[in-house]
Parts: sequence; C-alpha cells; structure tokens
Amino acid sequence: MPNIPRILIILSGSLLIGCMREYPVAKDHLIATPENPVPGESDGCAAPPARDASMGPCRPNPFTESTSVLFKLRRAGPVTLAVYDLSGRLLVVLIEGHRIEGPHRATWRGRDAAGRAAPAGIYMIRFRAAGVRETQRLARLR
Repeated sequence: MPNIPRILIILSGSLLIGCMREYPVAKDHLIATPENPVPGESDGCAAPPARDASMGPCRPNPFTESTSVLFKLRRAGPVTLAVYDLSGRLLVVLIEGHRIEGPHRATWRGRDAAGRAAPAGIYMIRFRAAGVRETQRLARLR
C-alpha cells in the first residue's frame, strides 16, 4: 500500500481539538480514511462555518480611562454594543444602528449615558449582530 496521507482527527473526550492531513501518530487518535470517513463530512476535515459577526477582546482590560473593542461584520446589518453593570443595569449604549461589513472599533470611556464616571468595578459589554450574541467582562480600575 502506498504512503497515502490520511485525515487525523484529534479528540479530547467528545471535543474536537484538532484536524489535519497527516500520517497516523498514535493509537488513541481517530483516523478517518476514504474507507472510513467521518459521518457527515465529505473529507473528514471540514472547517466550521464562518460566523457573520464576531467581537474581539476589549483592550486594555483592566482599564482606568478607556477601553476599545474591535468587532467584525461579514455583512452589513444592525449592531448593538452596550455596557451593563453586574446587576444588569444598562449604563450606556455605545453603538446601536446599521453598520457596513468589515472591521469596526468602539471605545468606552468609562462613563454612563449621562456622562458621569462609572465607579471602579466589573462591567459587561454585550454585542449583538447578525444573530450573534457575545458578552465580555470588563474591569475598571481607579
């Protein structure tokens, strides 16, 4: 039999942690071959579908004066980005409205909607766009 590359699927429990075209390296890995394909996949190594929107990490975090968050849209559409305290109270809406596709940046200067400085503490920034909902924690220092 010739040295034909195979698909190596690396599992940890039931979680897929790796997928690459390779030769077998360990007996505890699941090997998908043309004779034994992964169910539901044409080549056993399909990439997950790309998301239509995503939010990157807030930087800096923790912060004192301001923090910025990057987000990306694959398609134009409505976006909401808002900051809440840990009790769920809305402090400020940073973005609410239609945005074009591509990368975007929003900055929170540590103030509520009335312009008052928010006290030091933990806050949540919530992102909604294209059916995606993400939340991150922010730490404000004084």
